[in-house]
Amino acid sequence: GGGTGGPPDLKTNKAGNKAAVKALRELIQPDTDKAGSHADESSSTVAREFSGWDTGSGLKAAHAEWELQVKGLKGRLGEDQKALEKTHQGFQYHDLGVRSQIAQINLGRDPRGEG
Repeated sequence: GGGTGGPPDLKTNKAGNKAAVKALRELIQPDTDKAGSHADESSSTVAREFSGWDTGSGLKAAHAEWELQVKGLKGRLGEDQKALEKTHQGFQYHDLGVRSQIAQINLGRDPRGEG
């Protein structure tokens, strides 16, 4: 909580954040690439086998949609990783700004520049 019944404190979980970034970078994104490639190869093979049939053209269309979905997912995962990496940095800069303001108050300076 915020101490005396006020709003909750704003906090970040540095260890959890680092673990999430590591999981995205080392597990989730590579596994997504592998799954996308495997499905890509399998779908291409099946679509070739059924070429000339309605099933083949349907599989080809489904495969094209699958590729778009995988590409979109990979993009979102990359953006999530970047956002998580920036989260800690953003909190760090905010914390330094607050500390600077407190230091000015502790030194007897008026933070508004009035004396």
